[in-house]
Amino acid sequence: ANGEADFVSADGGEVFTAGKCGLVPVMAEQYDENTAFSYYAVAVVKKGSQVTWQNLQGKRSCHTGIGRTAGWNVPMSHIYNQTNECNFTQFFSSGCAPGADPSSPFCKQCAGIGEDKCSANDDEPYYGYTGAFKCLVEDSGDVAFIKHTTVPENADGNGPDFSQSLSSADFELICPGSQNPVPVTEFASCNLARVPAHAVISHPENRTKIVGILQELQNSFGPNGTNTRFRIFKSEGGRNLLFKDSTKCLQEVQTNNFESFLGNEYINAVRSLRQCTANTPGLYFTLP
Repeated sequence: ANGEADFVSADGGEVFTAGKCGLVPVMAEQYDENTAFSYYAVAVVKKGSQVTWQNLQGKRSCHTGIGRTAGWNVPMSHIYNQTNECNFTQFFSSGCAPGADPSSPFCKQCAGIGEDKCSANDDEPYYGYTGAFKCLVEDSGDVAFIKHTTVPENADGNGPDFSQSLSSADFELICPGSQNPVPVTEFASCNLARVPAHAVISHPENRTKIVGILQELQNSFGPNGTNTRFRIFKSEGGRNLLFKDSTKCLQEVQTNNFESFLGNEYINAVRSLRQCTANTPGLYFTLP
């Protein structure tokens, strides 16, 4: 927004705030051919844990981060609409939501050391999709709010060291309106919402230039790129460093209207949740 960078990859919640600042989505991550510009936000539990959406109150929660789409905005908007209570510590007993106030119960279950505990970056081991899943795996939480591809990306021989022995079948999905957990493969019917993909945002006057640059980058360094020394969608020595590692390609967004890109369902969820000022980015209060 200050012109100190030409473009940035942003989560849907950040796209909403960026749109209010006059920035626009120019390209979006695509994860598979069936969910163009979107993915499913899901609630994952361990198989046999007896945790359901109906008895979720009082449990411990694992979140990707405060203000993030699948990890916070979507599940907490469901809970807010269910309880009409902004103080989510009255719903969950404790958890890890990186970016929360260090004194909050939502930092109690985080695994970072010292000042890194509960930080909204990879210095907190439970940050992001893989981190929230790790929080669940290591019994620091009873439910993890993540995206539908996180479990298979971190089980069945995939993912970092902690997940090498895990099987996708060891986990299940829970969702509002359903009494019984279902396999993680049934995300299309048991999810919290279908939500917008991460998008590259920039100033509208730079759209054409940014699209050209990114198309050139993925032609050279994408999965089928001509240059094999580096892969733009594969992180070495970290995770999701430039884009989400699950990204297959970037597709141009055909509108400058951030609300059209995000969709009414997600816009309504964010606006509903942002009635709770403690869960709203400070920047939002300066916006029209």
